[in-house]
Amino acid sequence: MQKLLLSSPDSGMIVFSSSGRILHINGPARALMALFGKSHELWAQMAPESMPSILTEFCYDVLAQLQRRIETQDWAQFEMRRICHMVTPSLLLTGFGVPNSTNGKIRIILTLTPCPPLHMQLRIHGISTSRPTYTLPSVAQFRKGMAS
Repeated sequence: MQKLLLSSPDSGMIVFSSSGRILHINGPARALMALFGKSHELWAQMAPESMPSILTEFCYDVLAQLQRRIETQDWAQFEMRRICHMVTPSLLLTGFGVPNSTNGKIRIILTLTPCPPLHMQLRIHGISTSRPTYTLPSVAQFRKGMAS
């Protein structure tokens, strides 16, 4: 299942409970969490309030969307995305809500994928990022042009 969710080998995955507690975090996610500082090592035991706000807010947004869908019996698959610019490289956050019909527990799966720098993204899409070069005339050429 993990290979289907993660868009690149550098992507990480975190599974949250409906209360925002981390249930699982894989190795790549741990490496990406290091971008937020040293406290990431304790996150598996930390309360949701101790995590970066962008992660907890996003997790709760996914949870709210999933709860709305459960209330209306809308079982269509959905995902939400957000870019985190708090670290370098920026991270693409993708959230999925997973209901469990047997025990009613909800899980939120969050993937973190490093975003390539803008110049790399443009190059991938065939847009040149090099600046045009201009050749300036020499002083002699400039004077010759002015004399004619």
